[in-house]
Order: sequence, then structure tokens, then C-alpha cells
Amino acid sequence: GWDGAPWELIDPLLAQGRLPNLARLIERGISADLLSTVVPISSAAWIGAVTGRNPAETGVYGFFEPIEGTYEVSLISSRSNRATPIWRTLGRHGMRSVVVGMPVTYPPEPIAGAMVSGMLAPKESTYTWPPGLTARLREAGYVPDLGIWREANSISGPVLERQLRAKRRVVDELLAEQDWDLAWIVYKELDVLSHFAYDGSTDGYVAQLVQRLDEELGALMETVGPGTNVLVISDHGFHAFPASFYPHAWLLEEGYAVRSPDAPTAEDLERLPLAQRRALENSLQMAELDLERTRAFAGLSEGNFGSVRLNLAGREPRGVVAPEEADALLDEIQQRLAALRSPTGDRPLVARFWRREELYSGPYEDLIPHLLFETDLDVAVRPISHSQSFQLHAPGLFPDHRREGILVGAGPSLRSIAERGQASILDVGPTALHLLGREVYAEMDGRVLTGLLQGVGEPRVVAAASEAPGSRERSWLEDTSWSDPDMEEIKSRLGQMGYVETR
Repeated sequence: GWDGAPWELIDPLLAQGRLPNLARLIERGISADLLSTVVPISSAAWIGAVTGRNPAETGVYGFFEPIEGTYEVSLISSRSNRATPIWRTLGRHGMRSVVVGMPVTYPPEPIAGAMVSGMLAPKESTYTWPPGLTARLREAGYVPDLGIWREANSISGPVLERQLRAKRRVVDELLAEQDWDLAWIVYKELDVLSHFAYDGSTDGYVAQLVQRLDEELGALMETVGPGTNVLVISDHGFHAFPASFYPHAWLLEEGYAVRSPDAPTAEDLERLPLAQRRALENSLQMAELDLERTRAFAGLSEGNFGSVRLNLAGREPRGVVAPEEADALLDEIQQRLAALRSPTGDRPLVARFWRREELYSGPYEDLIPHLLFETDLDVAVRPISHSQSFQLHAPGLFPDHRREGILVGAGPSLRSIAERGQASILDVGPTALHLLGREVYAEMDGRVLTGLLQGVGEPRVVAAASEAPGSRERSWLEDTSWSDPDMEEIKSRLGQMGYVETR
């Protein structure tokens, strides 16, 4: 996985001959736009890829989940995912996996094979299965997460290069040691750098890293050989947005949200690790509101996608919107958003709307905001602002996710198709299962991309309930003793700042 790779940069690099290994795959295989989740955020998208299930079924939507009975949130973990990832399915059938760098896999689960947790794994934790592997990786200088979520470190070229070298060593050793059926390797470095430096230029730092990742792709292809089916995916793309829209401020201006007169002030959030900063930003946003008079508040946003949640009576602790009034209120908010214009004034600000039920359904659908929207590609949707609701971002462009990622594949079971197709991130898991000769679950939202495959027959579909977990897997799933010390620190900090009652 190339986390964050966009065609808008990759196509020019391919045309310049700077991505020879990716070009070789495309020439002998397939390529497609890979549509991410709505909103396009790495947690929901990567978990969707490995499960084939939508966020209302996985329970993963964003990097935080609500704390029941409050307006507060806690950081997600591997235990937040309630759906079955592909490596667990394979393990039940005696097949082995090597999983390295996959987001939201901390704490690691006892898989058949080896797992090295990715984004959200603390550097000083035991972040591998088997546990003894962690010490070996630490000696090699490997870091499971690039110091953004858990530590407030900066990212530089030398840091990225050290990690790529350490990752190649780790991956080479694991692939040599393990008798594996599935290798799932994620390079999060591209996403991390793009948030700081993406501008669409073929001369910048991001383009250099994409070229560097093409070298890693070449090394991996050499390691696994031509008889292996290879898929290269990104969970979303990237874009440099020249303008920004702030739904939180807009809802306050329009009177759907009401500011509290005694909201606490924030400390300097920029110095904090991202996990703490995001939790505090959420608390800051909610503490700014008089919730007894607020009817709607801004939900998850990423790239040019945003959302609105209603302060619904019976669901929210201090909900004021009666359920029978919800549809009319959503209609009104949508109409007012639809009337806004883009910065140039020649087109609407919002290009598309969805109600929650149009997109996702499942046991965890309360995680999904009531109204979701996609803005013009010139406008990012940002979580919080205390100035105007609509402004040009200064200084310079704001790099963030766009929904369109990439899918490239080649191998004995993949056809050679010149035209670029289109697929969903949720199609990756079921397609990989079928390529490995396994049944596909009827409950999956994704589909097997049969039009891209050859020589593997039609998918066999079974009910997920027919799969019984093994004893080791069952004990991990039922273990409720795990807690995240970093999040305990965040909760303590929130209490000290007057955001939450700690009890």
C-alpha cells in the first residue's frame, strides 16, 4: 500500500519515465481509480480494505470513537474494528500472513504469521506478533509510527530514508522466514510527508518520495517473483487546496450552533502529539458550544469532505433535536449549504450531499454523521476556526486527502487491460481473498473485481457466521484488560483543562 498516492502526481511521473516499476506493472496488468470511503480518512479506508466492510459495520470511522454518555472521544485501536480482517480469515484456513505497517493494528493480534503494527502504535510498546519480534526491530532502528500521532516530532528526508531502509530489512527478513500466503505491506511515509509538503509538483519532496517508493516496489517484486499476484493500492489521493471552509464556524454563524459564554481556552495545541491535539481539538469545539441550545455541530472532515451531526435528543447526552424534527432540519441545513458559492463565485461550494442512510448502514451507524458533503476541489473542509467560516488559506496551499486513490496490479491471475477502471477501497479485501482461493463473505460490502481477473473462476460466497474463531484468536477478541496509557494521559489533561469531568 502506498498510503496517499494520487494519480494527479503519478501520471506526470509515469510520463517522465520516473516510476519504472509501477509502469511495468501497469503495462502487463491493470490500473484503476480506487475510491476511498466518505470521508476519505486512512483509518476507515484501510480497515475497509482488509475487511471489505463499510465503517458502520467495522466500527472504525475516523481516528477517534465516542465515549458513551459524553461528547468526548477516545483514540481508536485494533480492538475498535468489529469486522474480520483478511489475515484472520486466512488463519482459520491454515494460511499465513505477513502484515507490516498496517494502520489501526495496535495492539497486534496473535495472527498465523507475523504482524508489525503501523500508525497509532507507540514506539516504546510491544507492537509486534510474535512479541519477541519487537526487540529485533528496535535494534534495527525501526519505528512503527513516524512520530506524528504519538510524539510531536518533525519529519525530514534523512528520517524517511532511515525508515525505508529499516522497513526493507524487516520485510525481507520476514518474507524469508515466514511461509506466507499473504504479504500486506503499508508505506505510510507518503501520507505523512504529503500533509506537510504536497503541492502537485513533479519537482518537490513528495515526488522524490514517490520515486523512492517505486524503488521499494521494485525490490519487493524481485523478492516475491513473477509468479506472485501483486496489488499496489492507496487508500486515498492527495490534493493541494487553495481555499478552506469551516463548518463549525458556519454553523455558529447560521445559528444552528450557539457559543457558550464560558468556554475554556486552549493551551498551545501545535506542540502536542497529533493524538492528543486531535482529542483536545474535539473537546475545544464541544466546550465552545452551549449544548442546550445547539441543534447541529460539525462532524468528521478530511480533504474536501465534511459532515454535520445533529444534537439529537435520546442519543446525545444533552440532545435538543426531537427525532421527528431531524429530517426537516437536515433539509434546511443542506439547502443553506447548497446556496454557498465557491471562491471564484462561478459554481456551488458544495458539489454533492449524502444522508447517512444513503452511504452506510450497520450496527455502528451512529458513528456516521447525519449529513455528509463534498465541496468543490478548490476547497478543503477544516475542523475548527475562530475567525470567518470561509477564507483563502494563508500562507500557501493546504495539502490534504482527496477521495480518488490508485489501484495497480499484475500477476498470473490478473488480466492485461489498457483502460483505467474504477473500484472501491472495499473491493480490495474480497478480491484478495478470491485471488488466494478462499471463499468471500456474503456480508461484505465490497465485491470481487472479477472483470480484472483471469483463471480463478467465480467467487464462492459463504455466510460469515459459518466461520468459527480459533482459541487463540477468541482469547484476544475477548480480552478486555488492554488499555492505552497515552489516552489515559489525554483524559487527565482534558480534566486539568476543564474540558471533561474525570471520574
